[in-house]
Amino acid sequence: MNRFPLQAILRLAIVLGVFVAASLQAAEPLTPKQFTVRYAEAVEAAYEGSTAQVVGNLEVEISSADKQSVRSFLDNAYANYEADPEALDDVLQQYVGAVANTLYPPSSNDIGNLFPVIKDNSYIAEVKEVLSQSKDYDSSASFPLHYEQLNRELVVMYAFDSETGISFASTEDIEAFDVAGPALRKRAVENLMNYLPDISREGSNSLFLLVADGNYEASLLLADDIWTRDNFDVAGDIVVFVPARDVLLVTGSDDAEGLATARNLIASNDWSYFISEHAFVRTSDGWVVLDKP
Repeated sequence: MNRFPLQAILRLAIVLGVFVAASLQAAEPLTPKQFTVRYAEAVEAAYEGSTAQVVGNLEVEISSADKQSVRSFLDNAYANYEADPEALDDVLQQYVGAVANTLYPPSSNDIGNLFPVIKDNSYIAEVKEVLSQSKDYDSSASFPLHYEQLNRELVVMYAFDSETGISFASTEDIEAFDVAGPALRKRAVENLMNYLPDISREGSNSLFLLVADGNYEASLLLADDIWTRDNFDVAGDIVVFVPARDVLLVTGSDDAEGLATARNLIASNDWSYFISEHAFVRTSDGWVVLDKP
């Protein structure tokens, strides 16, 4: 959640109002030094507990109450002011406000941004191998990323998906939510279903392809509500393949042609973000590996 407070906006409006009144009476435009001081005063007035130290003309070092820091270079701001001295309040508002996202960055590690991600056991093994090669590796430490075993081949991990990127949730991240097990997965799946703009089904009753956003198709394994006979009238039990994060193939356990076609597709392609070559059948216990006969 963005910690940039409403009070800061109000303070900024008030202090800029004072500056506007003063500027209307000023006979001469502000010098670079005066503009820099004015900017520093506006920052401290807008952000409670912050300090703004003038380092030089048009250069200010800003620190927040919780020790976040940023250095502001005001060359462009002053150029904008020189072009229109009567726009002092607008210029200050723009450049003081721009500091907010640095001093008070919005947290992307919010449970509302948590999505489920399907991986396989080999992915966990690969991460462990990479970690073991670090000079700071501690063999007694627990695996840092949170994951849950879905079946003997697949695992469920969780990722924070925000405008700034995607990052896997650590065990500490999950513990901080005070939500675990089925409740955690349910919340992450709800987030996913609310996020996906549309889910479509392509193909025939022998072999379907589920299409969503190009990133989370495999994660739809966890959306229990969609795995019904009404949605997939296949021969036998519902069977899926997840060769990659953006590919979800659906057929039936009694559909020899559909199973063969899916397996041939998987074997004949070089998949980006590969997950698994195995088939998984829908049972009362969830998704279970369907071994070849």
